[in-house]
Amino acid sequence: MKPIIPFISNLPVNDKTAWLKQLQVAIPEERIDLAEYIDPADLNKTQIAIVAGPDLDLFKNLKSLKWIHTLSAGVEGLISTAKNNNLQIVRMIDPNLSNAMAESVLTWSLFIKNKVPTYLLQQRNKNWNQLTYEAANQCKVGILGLGEMGKTSANRLLENDFQVLGWSQSKKTIDGITTFYGKSGLVDFITQCQILVCLLPLTSETRGIINHDLLKKLPKGASVINFARGGLLITTDLLEKLDSDHLYHAVLDVFDQEPLPADDNLWIHNKVTVLPHIAAITNPETATKIVAKNIENYRNSGRLSEFVDLNKGY
Repeated sequence: MKPIIPFISNLPVNDKTAWLKQLQVAIPEERIDLAEYIDPADLNKTQIAIVAGPDLDLFKNLKSLKWIHTLSAGVEGLISTAKNNNLQIVRMIDPNLSNAMAESVLTWSLFIKNKVPTYLLQQRNKNWNQLTYEAANQCKVGILGLGEMGKTSANRLLENDFQVLGWSQSKKTIDGITTFYGKSGLVDFITQCQILVCLLPLTSETRGIINHDLLKKLPKGASVINFARGGLLITTDLLEKLDSDHLYHAVLDVFDQEPLPADDNLWIHNKVTVLPHIAAITNPETATKIVAKNIENYRNSGRLSEFVDLNKGY
Protein backbone atom coordinates (compact mmCIF):
# COMPACT_ATOMS: atom_id res chain seq x y z
CA MET A 1 0.00 0.00 0.00
CA LYS A 2 1.26 3.46 -0.90
CA PRO A 3 2.16 5.70 2.06
CA ILE A 4 -0.51 8.29 2.81
CA ILE A 5 0.05 11.83 1.48
CA PRO A 6 -0.57 14.56 4.06
CA PHE A 7 -2.08 17.89 3.09
CA ILE A 8 -0.32 20.39 5.37
CA SER A 9 -1.94 23.79 5.59
CA ASN A 10 -2.71 26.67 7.93
CA LEU A 11 -5.63 27.84 5.80
CA PRO A 12 -9.02 28.32 7.49
CA VAL A 13 -10.75 24.99 8.14
CA ASN A 14 -13.39 25.42 5.43
CA ASP A 15 -10.75 26.35 2.82
CA LYS A 16 -8.40 23.45 3.50
CA THR A 17 -11.31 21.00 3.69
CA ALA A 18 -12.45 22.20 0.25
CA TRP A 19 -8.90 21.79 -1.11
CA LEU A 20 -8.68 18.30 0.39
CA LYS A 21 -11.91 17.22 -1.32
CA GLN A 22 -10.65 18.56 -4.66
CA LEU A 23 -7.31 16.75 -4.22
CA GLN A 24 -9.09 13.48 -3.43
CA VAL A 25 -11.18 13.84 -6.59
CA ALA A 26 -8.13 14.63 -8.73
CA ILE A 27 -5.96 11.83 -7.29
CA PRO A 28 -8.34 8.98 -6.36
CA GLU A 29 -5.56 6.39 -6.53
CA GLU A 30 -3.73 8.05 -3.63
CA ARG A 31 -4.66 8.29 0.04
CA ILE A 32 -4.68 11.96 1.01
CA ASP A 33 -5.78 13.47 4.30
CA LEU A 34 -5.21 16.52 6.47
CA ALA A 35 -1.90 16.11 8.30
CA GLU A 36 -3.51 16.68 11.71
CA TYR A 37 -5.75 13.63 11.20
CA ILE A 38 -2.98 11.21 10.22
CA ASP A 39 -1.38 8.84 12.74
CA PRO A 40 2.23 9.91 13.48
CA ALA A 41 3.48 6.45 12.49
CA ASP A 42 1.90 6.88 9.04
CA LEU A 43 3.25 10.40 8.73
CA ASN A 44 6.77 9.08 9.25
CA LYS A 45 6.37 6.80 6.22
CA THR A 46 5.26 9.44 3.76
CA GLN A 47 7.54 10.52 0.91
CA ILE A 48 5.29 13.25 -0.50
CA ALA A 49 3.42 16.13 1.09
CA ILE A 50 1.10 18.71 -0.46
CA VAL A 51 1.30 22.11 1.23
CA ALA A 52 -0.42 25.48 1.40
CA GLY A 53 0.93 27.86 4.03
CA PRO A 54 2.16 24.93 6.14
CA ASP A 55 3.24 24.66 9.76
CA LEU A 56 6.99 24.36 9.21
CA ASP A 57 7.65 22.62 12.52
CA LEU A 58 5.71 19.60 11.30
CA PHE A 59 8.40 18.77 8.72
CA LYS A 60 10.82 17.80 11.51
CA ASN A 61 8.70 14.71 12.21
CA LEU A 62 8.38 13.54 8.59
CA LYS A 63 11.44 11.32 8.58
CA SER A 64 10.87 9.72 5.16
CA LEU A 65 9.70 12.85 3.32
CA LYS A 66 11.52 13.45 0.00
CA TRP A 67 9.57 16.27 -1.64
CA ILE A 68 6.72 18.71 -1.19
CA HIS A 69 4.28 20.10 -3.73
CA THR A 70 3.03 23.64 -3.14
CA LEU A 71 -0.36 24.92 -4.21
CA SER A 72 1.07 28.35 -4.96
CA ALA A 73 3.82 29.78 -7.15
CA GLY A 74 5.63 31.41 -4.21
CA VAL A 75 8.03 29.20 -2.25
CA GLU A 76 10.18 31.66 -0.29
CA GLY A 77 8.78 30.50 3.06
CA LEU A 78 9.82 26.90 2.39
CA ILE A 79 13.40 27.31 1.18
CA SER A 80 15.14 27.18 4.56
CA THR A 81 13.05 24.20 5.73
CA ALA A 82 13.75 22.34 2.49
CA LYS A 83 17.49 22.89 2.83
CA ASN A 84 17.53 21.83 6.48
CA ASN A 85 15.54 18.67 5.79
CA ASN A 86 17.09 17.75 2.42
CA LEU A 87 13.79 18.15 0.57
CA GLN A 88 12.91 19.07 -2.99
CA ILE A 89 10.12 21.56 -3.71
CA VAL A 90 7.79 21.37 -6.67
CA ARG A 91 5.96 24.68 -7.02
CA MET A 92 2.68 25.31 -8.77
CA ILE A 93 3.14 26.14 -12.45
CA ASP A 94 -0.37 26.49 -13.84
CA PRO A 95 -1.14 28.21 -17.17
CA ASN A 96 -4.45 29.32 -15.66
CA LEU A 97 -2.55 31.05 -12.86
CA SER A 98 -0.33 32.81 -15.38
CA ASN A 99 -3.36 33.86 -17.43
CA ALA A 100 -5.06 35.24 -14.32
CA MET A 101 -1.94 37.26 -13.53
CA ALA A 102 -1.72 38.53 -17.11
CA GLU A 103 -5.33 39.68 -16.92
CA SER A 104 -4.60 41.56 -13.69
CA VAL A 105 -1.46 43.16 -15.12
CA LEU A 106 -3.40 44.35 -18.17
CA THR A 107 -6.35 45.59 -16.07
CA TRP A 108 -4.29 47.66 -13.68
CA SER A 109 -1.90 48.92 -16.36
CA LEU A 110 -4.95 50.29 -18.19
CA PHE A 111 -6.20 51.69 -14.87
CA ILE A 112 -3.03 53.73 -14.58
CA LYS A 113 -2.56 54.53 -18.28
CA ASN A 114 -6.11 55.88 -18.50
CA LYS A 115 -5.58 58.01 -15.36
CA VAL A 116 -8.45 56.37 -13.47
CA PRO A 117 -6.92 57.31 -10.07
CA THR A 118 -7.17 60.98 -11.03
CA TYR A 119 -10.74 60.65 -12.24
CA LEU A 120 -11.73 58.92 -8.97
CA LEU A 121 -10.17 61.76 -6.99
CA GLN A 122 -11.91 64.32 -9.20
CA GLN A 123 -15.24 62.60 -8.56
CA ARG A 124 -14.73 62.86 -4.78
CA ASN A 125 -13.98 66.56 -5.24
CA LYS A 126 -16.85 67.08 -7.75
CA ASN A 127 -14.29 68.30 -10.27
CA TRP A 128 -15.27 68.00 -13.95
CA ASN A 129 -11.98 67.93 -15.87
CA GLN A 130 -11.16 65.95 -19.00
CA LEU A 131 -7.55 64.73 -19.04
CA THR A 132 -5.39 64.18 -22.12
CA TYR A 133 -5.77 60.67 -23.54
CA GLU A 134 -2.63 58.60 -24.12
CA ALA A 135 -2.74 55.61 -26.47
CA ALA A 136 -1.36 52.30 -25.25
CA ASN A 137 1.29 52.32 -27.96
CA GLN A 138 2.73 55.45 -26.36
CA CYS A 139 3.05 53.84 -22.93
CA LYS A 140 6.06 51.75 -21.85
CA VAL A 141 5.32 49.03 -19.31
CA GLY A 142 8.25 47.23 -17.74
CA ILE A 143 7.92 43.72 -16.32
CA LEU A 144 10.40 43.08 -13.51
CA GLY A 145 10.77 39.29 -13.63
CA LEU A 146 10.28 37.14 -16.72
CA GLY A 147 9.25 33.79 -15.30
CA GLU A 148 6.10 32.04 -16.53
CA MET A 149 3.82 34.76 -15.16
CA GLY A 150 6.10 37.54 -16.37
CA LYS A 151 6.29 36.19 -19.91
CA THR A 152 2.54 35.63 -20.14
CA SER A 153 1.83 39.11 -18.76
CA ALA A 154 4.33 40.74 -21.12
CA ASN A 155 2.71 39.05 -24.11
CA ARG A 156 -0.78 40.09 -22.96
CA LEU A 157 0.33 43.72 -22.79
CA LEU A 158 1.94 43.42 -26.21
CA GLU A 159 -1.32 42.05 -27.65
CA ASN A 160 -3.01 45.21 -26.36
CA ASP A 161 -0.56 47.57 -28.08
CA PHE A 162 1.58 48.57 -25.09
CA GLN A 163 5.30 49.02 -25.55
CA VAL A 164 6.71 46.27 -23.34
CA LEU A 165 10.09 45.96 -21.65
CA GLY A 166 11.27 43.07 -19.53
CA TRP A 167 14.07 42.48 -17.03
CA SER A 168 15.38 39.21 -15.65
CA GLN A 169 18.47 38.12 -13.76
CA SER A 170 19.69 36.04 -16.70
CA LYS A 171 19.36 36.73 -20.42
CA LYS A 172 15.98 35.97 -22.00
CA THR A 173 14.56 36.66 -25.46
CA ILE A 174 10.83 37.23 -26.13
CA ASP A 175 9.57 38.25 -29.57
CA GLY A 176 8.36 41.85 -29.66
CA ILE A 177 9.63 42.68 -26.17
CA THR A 178 12.78 44.65 -25.37
CA THR A 179 14.60 42.62 -22.72
CA PHE A 180 17.35 43.49 -20.24
CA TYR A 181 19.18 41.35 -17.73
CA GLY A 182 21.57 41.42 -14.81
CA LYS A 183 22.68 44.34 -12.69
CA SER A 184 24.13 46.10 -15.72
CA GLY A 185 20.79 46.04 -17.54
CA LEU A 186 18.61 47.07 -14.61
CA VAL A 187 19.31 50.81 -14.84
CA ASP A 188 18.69 50.94 -18.60
CA PHE A 189 15.43 49.08 -18.01
CA ILE A 190 14.18 51.16 -15.08
CA THR A 191 14.83 54.55 -16.65
CA GLN A 192 12.37 53.75 -19.47
CA CYS A 193 9.43 52.34 -17.48
CA GLN A 194 6.33 54.51 -17.28
CA ILE A 195 4.62 51.66 -15.44
CA LEU A 196 6.79 49.21 -13.49
CA VAL A 197 5.19 45.82 -12.78
CA CYS A 198 6.98 43.62 -10.25
CA LEU A 199 6.58 39.85 -10.72
CA LEU A 200 9.88 38.71 -9.21
CA PRO A 201 10.26 35.82 -6.78
CA LEU A 202 11.28 36.85 -3.27
CA THR A 203 14.86 35.71 -2.60
CA SER A 204 17.81 37.01 -0.60
CA GLU A 205 18.96 38.82 -3.75
CA THR A 206 15.62 40.43 -4.60
CA ARG A 207 14.39 41.39 -1.13
CA GLY A 208 13.96 45.18 -1.02
CA ILE A 209 14.90 45.58 -4.69
CA ILE A 210 12.22 48.27 -5.16
CA ASN A 211 13.89 50.85 -2.96
CA HIS A 212 14.87 54.52 -3.01
CA ASP A 213 17.75 54.02 -5.44
CA LEU A 214 15.61 52.15 -7.95
CA LEU A 215 12.51 54.33 -7.61
CA LYS A 216 14.42 57.56 -8.18
CA LYS A 217 15.59 56.19 -11.54
CA LEU A 218 12.01 55.79 -12.80
CA PRO A 219 10.85 58.62 -15.07
CA LYS A 220 8.93 61.39 -13.28
CA GLY A 221 5.23 60.52 -13.30
CA ALA A 222 5.84 56.76 -13.48
CA SER A 223 3.78 54.26 -11.49
CA VAL A 224 4.46 50.99 -9.67
CA ILE A 225 2.43 47.77 -9.58
CA ASN A 226 3.55 45.08 -7.13
CA PHE A 227 1.86 41.73 -7.70
CA ALA A 228 4.72 39.56 -6.42
CA ARG A 229 5.66 39.72 -2.71
CA GLY A 230 5.56 42.51 -0.16
CA GLY A 231 9.19 41.97 0.81
CA LEU A 232 10.39 43.13 -2.61
CA LEU A 233 9.26 46.69 -1.89
CA ILE A 234 10.47 49.20 0.71
CA THR A 235 7.14 50.87 1.45
CA THR A 236 8.58 53.99 3.10
CA ASP A 237 10.74 54.64 0.02
CA LEU A 238 7.69 54.25 -2.23
CA LEU A 239 5.62 56.66 -0.14
CA GLU A 240 8.41 59.21 -0.21
CA LYS A 241 8.43 59.17 -4.01
CA LEU A 242 4.63 59.34 -4.19
CA ASP A 243 4.42 62.23 -1.74
CA SER A 244 7.11 64.18 -3.59
CA ASP A 245 5.15 63.72 -6.86
CA HIS A 246 8.02 61.84 -8.48
CA LEU A 247 5.61 58.91 -8.89
CA TYR A 248 1.98 59.09 -10.03
CA HIS A 249 0.39 56.01 -8.43
CA ALA A 250 1.03 52.59 -6.88
CA VAL A 251 -1.14 49.47 -7.07
CA LEU A 252 -0.22 47.09 -4.26
CA ASP A 253 -1.62 43.57 -3.97
CA VAL A 254 0.97 42.09 -1.58
CA PHE A 255 2.31 43.26 1.77
CA ASP A 256 4.77 42.31 4.49
CA GLN A 257 1.82 41.69 6.80
CA GLU A 258 -1.40 40.23 5.41
CA PRO A 259 -4.16 41.09 5.85
CA LEU A 260 -2.96 44.69 5.79
CA PRO A 261 -3.66 46.15 9.27
CA ALA A 262 -6.69 48.42 9.43
CA ASP A 263 -4.60 51.28 10.82
CA ASP A 264 -2.05 51.21 7.98
CA ASN A 265 -1.92 54.54 6.14
CA LEU A 266 -1.75 52.77 2.77
CA TRP A 267 -5.53 52.26 3.01
CA ILE A 268 -6.22 56.00 2.84
CA HIS A 269 -3.36 57.27 0.69
CA ASN A 270 -4.72 59.09 -2.40
CA LYS A 271 -1.97 57.69 -4.61
CA VAL A 272 -2.19 54.06 -3.52
CA THR A 273 -4.66 51.36 -4.57
CA VAL A 274 -4.78 48.48 -2.07
CA LEU A 275 -5.85 45.03 -3.27
CA PRO A 276 -6.34 41.98 -0.99
CA HIS A 277 -3.81 39.62 -2.66
CA ILE A 278 -6.09 38.74 -5.56
CA ALA A 279 -3.97 39.41 -8.66
CA ALA A 280 -3.66 35.68 -9.37
CA ILE A 281 -5.63 33.22 -7.24
CA THR A 282 -4.94 29.51 -7.64
CA ASN A 283 -7.80 27.62 -9.31
CA PRO A 284 -8.40 24.43 -7.26
CA GLU A 285 -9.71 22.40 -10.20
CA THR A 286 -6.77 23.02 -12.53
CA ALA A 287 -4.15 23.14 -9.77
CA THR A 288 -5.08 19.75 -8.32
CA LYS A 289 -4.87 18.17 -11.77
CA ILE A 290 -1.31 19.47 -12.05
CA VAL A 291 -0.48 18.05 -8.62
CA ALA A 292 -2.00 14.73 -9.68
CA LYS A 293 0.10 14.58 -12.86
CA ASN A 294 3.33 15.37 -11.02
CA ILE A 295 2.65 12.71 -8.37
CA GLU A 296 1.76 10.15 -11.05
CA ASN A 297 5.01 10.88 -12.92
CA TYR A 298 6.98 10.49 -9.70
CA ARG A 299 5.29 7.19 -8.85
CA ASN A 300 6.09 5.88 -12.34
CA SER A 301 9.66 7.13 -12.67
CA GLY A 302 10.90 7.96 -9.19
CA ARG A 303 12.03 11.36 -10.51
CA LEU A 304 10.77 14.93 -10.48
CA SER A 305 10.65 16.66 -13.84
CA GLU A 306 10.83 20.19 -12.40
CA PHE A 307 11.81 21.39 -8.95
CA VAL A 308 12.98 24.55 -7.24
CA ASP A 309 16.67 25.47 -7.23
CA LEU A 310 17.08 25.93 -3.48
CA ASN A 311 20.16 28.11 -3.93
CA LYS A 312 18.40 30.52 -6.29
CA GLY A 313 15.11 30.36 -4.40
CA TYR A 314 12.92 29.72 -7.46
